[in-house]
Amino acid sequence: FSIPDDATLSVMNSANGQSYEGDHYQIIVQTYASGDVDQTLQLVTGYRKDQLKPMKVAGETYSKYVCAWSAVSEEGDLVGRCAILDDGVYHYCLTVLVDARMAGELRQDIDALFADYSFEAY
Repeated sequence: FSIPDDATLSVMNSANGQSYEGDHYQIIVQTYASGDVDQTLQLVTGYRKDQLKPMKVAGETYSKYVCAWSAVSEEGDLVGRCAILDDGVYHYCLTVLVDARMAGELRQDIDALFADYSFEAY
């Protein structure tokens, strides 16, 4: 995926991935063992699969799960969006949390981020 050129971000690394912090959004990239999509969804979103009702898109070599939700945090209302790519070995997770007041203004950048999120051939 490509991060917007005009984004001002700080990067934080963790055992499972990276977090990119912007002024009004957070981009989180994580990798987990494949298998239980419900568990992965709960790890990356805080919600169970039956609460999110993700859409599954089956490809030739992998499956993709996408979902969106809203939440309340100490900083205010958030809009979340997630895509999980499952190749049968790992779950590659992209999660974006956006300040709800800025979600409309940032939608084009977030849409481009998710449109660009895929496996890249080497």
